[in-house]
Amino acid sequence: MEKKYLDKFLKHISSAEKIYFISDIHFGCEHPDKEMEKIFLFKKILNRARNNNIPVVLVGDIFDFLFDYGKLLDITQLPMLAELYWTVKEKGDLYYILGNHDFWGKELLENFLGIPTSYNLAGEINHKKFWASHGETVEKNTPADKLFRWMLHNSFNISSFRLLYPRLAKLLARSISHMSRGHSSKLNYSFDKYIQFARKKWDQGLDYVILAHLHQPFIYSENHKYLIITGDWLIHRTMLVYSKGRFYHEVLN
Repeated sequence: MEKKYLDKFLKHISSAEKIYFISDIHFGCEHPDKEMEKIFLFKKILNRARNNNIPVVLVGDIFDFLFDYGKLLDITQLPMLAELYWTVKEKGDLYYILGNHDFWGKELLENFLGIPTSYNLAGEINHKKFWASHGETVEKNTPADKLFRWMLHNSFNISSFRLLYPRLAKLLARSISHMSRGHSSKLNYSFDKYIQFARKKWDQGLDYVILAHLHQPFIYSENHKYLIITGDWLIHRTMLVYSKGRFYHEVLN
């Protein structure tokens, strides 16, 4: 099912006049009033995408924390999960690239909701080759980043986390997520490492390198090759749009 779905999605994206790239909503980290605004806006965008046959690529950290507890679900996440489910169910025009905050939700998204996921996505957009990923592994120098990635990917930690009482687990997850977001917000990103990373990808024949994670909308061009960073919903409230041969950031309201 996953390969069939992916082939269909990539075929659609290869000739689409418009594509949405959305990342870093971090649903669940703000005051309930702001979370309701996110739900309303997310529903509005996905409805627009469905009604206009626009493929949507989610580039990670849609949720501030997402975890598979088997038969247990966080009721506050149901509206967002329902929108994802019905978008895939009705049109099959959505793909989910996992980020460092929703990595643990892979089994929930795939096995329970039928939403295909991966850690990157590669294909063509109107005869131009693209590669998209959340991008948290580009910046590797800080101890906090290394610690957070190790905690996320360690199989013992994941198994142990499932043994915790869900409310306690949620409190712990929020603390870790807050630490990660707080650390990232204090960094003065120069984008240099991301440009260097993109150059290596361009040397492999790619035209577009699409990343997220930095919470900064950014477009850089060099020799008709592009590095594009999607932005976020916490500070800038942006999504990346491809339309008729060009990329731009749409400010959402």
